[in-house]
Amino acid sequence: MRVRGKPTPMNQNPEKTRESGEAAADNQAMPGGVIRVDEEMIRSHLDKVVVSTVEQTLNALLDAEAALLCKAG
Repeated sequence: MRVRGKPTPMNQNPEKTRESGEAAADNQAMPGGVIRVDEEMIRSHLDKVVVSTVEQTLNALLDAEAALLCKAG
């Protein structure tokens, strides 16, 4: 995605293709500095990030609890 000629941090390559093989044309800059955002792609990515973060947190809590139980026994 490009806005006024500068690459954005989220996507350095506006021609990058999606998993389906389609060009991500709806993420490219439009005339006049208007950009189009693929909300479904953002939601999907956010869902994956949240699931991963919760999973890591729960695993860390379980590991800490297991370590405490092993020391108590």
